[in-house]
Amino acid sequence: MKTKDLIKELQEIDPSGECHIRINSKPVWFLEGKPGYWDGTYNYLEKGEDGKYNWIQTIENDKIDIKTMDMFTFCEFHNGDWDEIEKHIRIEYDDYDDERKRTFLDNFKKECDEFNKIEREIEEEYKNK
Repeated sequence: MKTKDLIKELQEIDPSGECHIRINSKPVWFLEGKPGYWDGTYNYLEKGEDGKYNWIQTIENDKIDIKTMDMFTFCEFHNGDWDEIEKHIRIEYDDYDDERKRTFLDNFKKECDEFNKIEREIEEEYKNK
């Protein structure tokens, strides 16, 4: 998909431009434009004359990477400090579903714990060298 096609579809779906975007259930963090050859090949879909999609792998022209952020990376940005991370999580469905809220926070905490575990292992390995 080219940027002009993406922009057109976005404007058709959300004329006001107020909807939030997610990719694979993750929030968009930033966009990065670069030459097609930079950091390896990239893929895109192109509709053929038969109406079926063709998968194109190339290094030609330019590309835009849409970067998303996962919970683990969010934890990294807050140095794995769960108390600090919790201050930066806002859940906007109030009492809609307490179980969903608990599950979400539990999953986030697990990612934080995993981040801290990896950090401790790296630190320990570094000390032993």
